[in-house]
Amino acid sequence: ILPYNLKSNAQKEFIMENFPWDLNDAPVPVDVEMTHLGIRHSAEEPNAAVEDRIKCARRTLYALHGPGLQGMSGLPVTTSVKLYNAYVLPRALYGLESIHVNDTGRKKLTIMHRHALRCILGLPERTAIPALHILSGQIPISRTLDIKILTFLLALLNTNPSHDILLRQYTTKKANSNSLVTTFKAKLREYSLPSFPDLYHEPPPKEAWKKQVKKAVYRVTRESMMEEANSMSSLKYLDRDLEPGAVHPTVSLVNNPRQVTRACVKARVVCGIYPLQRHRFKMKKTASPKCPLCDDSEEDVEHFIQVFPNLEAQRELYRARLVSILPDPMAITTTQALLDTRVLLKYHPELKQDNLQEI
Repeated sequence: ILPYNLKSNAQKEFIMENFPWDLNDAPVPVDVEMTHLGIRHSAEEPNAAVEDRIKCARRTLYALHGPGLQGMSGLPVTTSVKLYNAYVLPRALYGLESIHVNDTGRKKLTIMHRHALRCILGLPERTAIPALHILSGQIPISRTLDIKILTFLLALLNTNPSHDILLRQYTTKKANSNSLVTTFKAKLREYSLPSFPDLYHEPPPKEAWKKQVKKAVYRVTRESMMEEANSMSSLKYLDRDLEPGAVHPTVSLVNNPRQVTRACVKARVVCGIYPLQRHRFKMKKTASPKCPLCDDSEEDVEHFIQVFPNLEAQRELYRARLVSILPDPMAITTTQALLDTRVLLKYHPELKQDNLQEI
């Protein structure tokens, strides 16, 4: 037995010494910490289970660095994301749907998740957070945990006698309690899903409920991610729409290990963090924004991709092929089309996948 929310040390000592509960005429031990089914429960550390999960996930992530789960010089991003979803993410979330995870615990999980995505994509710390999720196709880990929590709710409602216990908790617990039922109610409201009484009296089929939960969570996630991305000027050339489970073409359309490095460089350009002279001028206010090689105009993305005269000979080798593939006229700029083919496909759906691969 783990006593929670004790008012004083004297009360704690009294409970520890007197063993007020018996089972089969034997006292039930009272402790401040225990491990059950691999989940550590602690009355003094509310995020003990979260800390253990994060340590396990990080060890797994670092163990996969040797086989190539890393950006720039490792496996293609598509393969790395599959390895991450198969080995790291399940260990990070194991058992957390069955306990109350507070905001601090969710924040720690989020930091670990973002660090892993930066490692996979080969992007620095200053990368805009929406770009990490849009490029990798991964939703925030707190949203993934919400999917597991809502799926777990249906499993409890379909089990006797846990559904009767849930009903009692639903009617007695206050809105500010740390009960798991309080979390269930909050998540059902957040994603506009059926209320707890409706699920209790008419629980839906398992597969239908899973699809309904994922659809609701993905909808809310895409809306919030797009709103956040639209407020960031650095993501000017990146498609703002998150497609869960789909790795962005900027980093997925690679055919050999050498292109992995090129894809990571292109990802930095499309995220607005590639170190150009205009960016240095904005940050330091010491250097000139003009291109140091041609000294003709500002060195921004447009200049870097299409205008820089010293690279005109190399650029000319590909211009004729691009003109034959790109639609004419185009609804977006050529720079936007070259950096993010997903945006190009939205404006020109007649393009085929082979065309995008060649571009």
